[in-house]
Amino acid sequence: MRPKPAWPKAKIIEIQANEKWALNGGPFGSKLVSSMYFDEGVPVIRGVNLPLERRFLMQDFVFVSEQKAQELRANWARPLDVVFTQRGTLGQVGLIPKDSPYDRFVISQSQMKLTVDTKRASPEFIYYTFRAPETVQRITDLASSSGVPHINLETLRQFEITLPSLDVQHRIAGILSAYDDLIEVNTRRITILEEMARRLFDEWFVKCRVPAEKRTLITTLSDSLPSGRIETALADIASVNADTISPADAPSVIHYIDISSVSPGVVNEIRTLAFSEAPGRARRRVRSGDILWSMVRPNRRSHALLVRPQPDTIASTGFAVLTARTVPWSYLYLALTTDQFVSYLEGRTRGSTYPAVSASDFEEATLLLPPKKALQEFDRHATPTLELADGLHHQNQKLRAARDLLLPKLISGEIDLSGSGPATKQAAAE
Repeated sequence: MRPKPAWPKAKIIEIQANEKWALNGGPFGSKLVSSMYFDEGVPVIRGVNLPLERRFLMQDFVFVSEQKAQELRANWARPLDVVFTQRGTLGQVGLIPKDSPYDRFVISQSQMKLTVDTKRASPEFIYYTFRAPETVQRITDLASSSGVPHINLETLRQFEITLPSLDVQHRIAGILSAYDDLIEVNTRRITILEEMARRLFDEWFVKCRVPAEKRTLITTLSDSLPSGRIETALADIASVNADTISPADAPSVIHYIDISSVSPGVVNEIRTLAFSEAPGRARRRVRSGDILWSMVRPNRRSHALLVRPQPDTIASTGFAVLTARTVPWSYLYLALTTDQFVSYLEGRTRGSTYPAVSASDFEEATLLLPPKKALQEFDRHATPTLELADGLHHQNQKLRAARDLLLPKLISGEIDLSGSGPATKQAAAE
């Protein structure tokens, strides 16, 4: 194995831009609280905007007024600033896109931000350095163990990283960014595809606006009940937790989906592990077309559609696993992820610390059931769209795996990018 290069080291305070508040934390105490949030204004960066699977999430913002933003000028972040989580999920880091539609943000109380001196360091390289598992572990080791895990601004100032030449930094960032750029493109395509399917559902089965050429199939769709559509309990058209395994009949190796790995509309991680090492909640068998719905805090919309999962895919008992029986899975998935259905679940929650619903709450849910021919025609359009979106999800998983395999090797110098010849390019490709 080729020895790693002896790259110099630098503290974060040494690579911050030469400007006021280049390295700073969020507002203290009552300077920024939820009662100050609005639906428009200057966006506030919170943990939700720093997902582990993407560089930055330009969604789910809350906003503060222009006046409040001016009061918090010291806590601004701008495009190409690196944002770190200070408390809670340590290791979360984001890079504000260069082409951000906003020219400034306010960071929340749980974040810190760094404006990089671009004559010394590449913001993209710094971002990827803090994504590396070794860096995340070092930060975790430095965290205060009392109460919620956290680090402070001084810890970040004195944190030391390896810093190759600016040219090598740009090369490393360029290779890793190529993966993330492809992931972003796929993610936008997935959003468009899922929106197409949802709009078709909404037009046909909510607004009852069926194209003229389809009306012969659904002549009574917009008529009053029971004509055209009937109300039915979910238990009459689908199964809830149809296949629960026991240790006696469990496969030796499973592909496990935990509640924490599912966010709205997507499974972010499926772990392959021996059943003997799996959590005790690994009990729900999942098959193609099944829908996962987290039974804890349904307002978070932690649900996902599984299309062509691997054999022996097992989900946590914290999910309701919904299997379509007499309707297409495309229809069931879209019907169970509407705002109306989420509101129904929220109204059935029990418990204050961990508000949750039960399997019976799903079984007792009432859905509108269109005529059989309408469902068949809808499925003919919706299923290929949802399958294409699922294919892009799988492609993104492979891209993330390749990027995450390459990242520590590039950041540590295990792959030599100091030259520009064929050998260097081959090493990067590997």
